[in-house]
Amino acid sequence: MLIKKLSAIAAVAGFCTFSTPAVANETANLKAMLEKQQAQIEALSQKLEKQETVHNEALTHYIKNEVDRALADSSGSLLTLGSNVENLTIKGDLRVRFENRDRDTSDDERNRWRQRFRLGMVWKTNEGWEIGAGLATGGTGYDSATSTNDTYSEKGAFETGDINLDYAYAKHKFDGGVSLTLGQHKNPYVNSDIMFDSDARPVGATVAYAADGFFATTGLYEVWNYSKDTEDSAKMGALQVGMEAGGFTAALGYFHYNSSASVDLGDLEDGYDDSDELGETDFNIVHAYAEYAGKTDSFKYALFAEYFVNMGADKSGTSQGGGDSIDPEDEDSAIVLGAEVGISDFKVSYRYHDTEADSAPAYLVDGDFGGLGTKGHTFKLGYKVTKNFSIGTFYRMAERQSDDREEDLFQLDFKYKF
Repeated sequence: MLIKKLSAIAAVAGFCTFSTPAVANETANLKAMLEKQQAQIEALSQKLEKQETVHNEALTHYIKNEVDRALADSSGSLLTLGSNVENLTIKGDLRVRFENRDRDTSDDERNRWRQRFRLGMVWKTNEGWEIGAGLATGGTGYDSATSTNDTYSEKGAFETGDINLDYAYAKHKFDGGVSLTLGQHKNPYVNSDIMFDSDARPVGATVAYAADGFFATTGLYEVWNYSKDTEDSAKMGALQVGMEAGGFTAALGYFHYNSSASVDLGDLEDGYDDSDELGETDFNIVHAYAEYAGKTDSFKYALFAEYFVNMGADKSGTSQGGGDSIDPEDEDSAIVLGAEVGISDFKVSYRYHDTEADSAPAYLVDGDFGGLGTKGHTFKLGYKVTKNFSIGTFYRMAERQSDDREEDLFQLDFKYKF
């Protein structure tokens, strides 16, 4: 019995002795296989990641090509620029206005809401030309040159407004500070907006020069072609020279209208007819303007003065003021004085004017100040709510010199630029 137990113990010991190296070898083999498989898995993962990257790049490239091809195929329905056009700039503004007019000689008090919408575009070409065009609200007729306002529901219930071509021009800049502008464009002459309303757009050709603070502007313009007879076409030639230095601006100008520029506005309200009688007052205007602008740490300011006299007015003419007793020679000059102060987002301005009836053509002057043949005061207060949105008020007191009629005008404006 003892011998059998010893034999069994010896057999187990011998098995363990001879099997331990075999187990160790098997374990090493398994470990090597696992490490090899792990390396293969990592290699496959890297390969898959690389293939995914290549696939994504190919997909992105494919999508881009498809988008480009779609844009090319549909170019007729998208905004494109000519090969000679470098860029296009679009800007505009919307102004909503409440207005109250009150005259002391009658019960003629008027309240109304008005709007002004303007949209301007400028194309610049690689050939040195600038092409500009603008659209604006406003009506048509003899007085449309001085107003782009559209009165709400003036002719019908909830009527829609009118949009007209405000200007269209071509401008080329030459070397040496010289430029040429052709077509209808913004007024290039320095003034206070009384002799020429800010909405007035001269039609014709302007040549301008500016260098080292000196400027000179001249032009020929078709003012009013109100008759089939070309001899009755009102024309104007202008020349203005000036200097700008250290905040000071001074300009001296001469504006010569031909005799056909004298028009009886009363006859033209319903349209011109060859049988209508034209006015006889000539307009040969000498104009002077001076302004000084500066600023401190707290505010900005500007002071200006303007004077113009009509050398063409004489006793033989017919006054724009109406009535045989009015002598154009005694109503030939105008003076304007003004000041403006800007503090932070506020701006305050004041203007005094005394404009005699025959100092300039009545159909081109600013109507808000009261018109020719008046004297009075205007006050403005503006506040810039945001960079592009502002609120402003305007108040004018004016007296018509022919009959001492007084008229007050109040305006409240809400304006947004874009």
